[in-house]
Amino acid sequence: MKKKRTLKELTSNLSKIIEKHKRKILIAYIVALVAFFSVQFILLQNWDMLVRIMNANFLFHHGYYFEDQRAPLEEILIGLLSFVLGSYAVFGYFALVTLIFVYSIYFFSKTFKADFFVILLLICNPY
Repeated sequence: MKKKRTLKELTSNLSKIIEKHKRKILIAYIVALVAFFSVQFILLQNWDMLVRIMNANFLFHHGYYFEDQRAPLEEILIGLLSFVLGSYAVFGYFALVTLIFVYSIYFFSKTFKADFFVILLLICNPY
């Protein structure tokens, strides 16, 4: 007969696994978020992101459209990345924003003395 494990034992085992594979989990998390944003952009082609790209082209590459009701930070980032990445600048923007997001969550968890990976899992909860 199998011995039932207690919640404390399961939590201990999970924390050992997380400690052992910390770097792999973090890289997988970042790659998954960038992939999610990229696939969402490719499939939906939503107006907000397209306007940001057009604003960036207007500011940096003599584009023909500019919507002035938006804050220009995203457009500036996309425009600067377009010099390096060309038409793939929006994907570089997704990667940059994801890295900044994970970095800020790290400092949030450090400030409140919480487990970094638990906070990441809670924040990316779809509910």
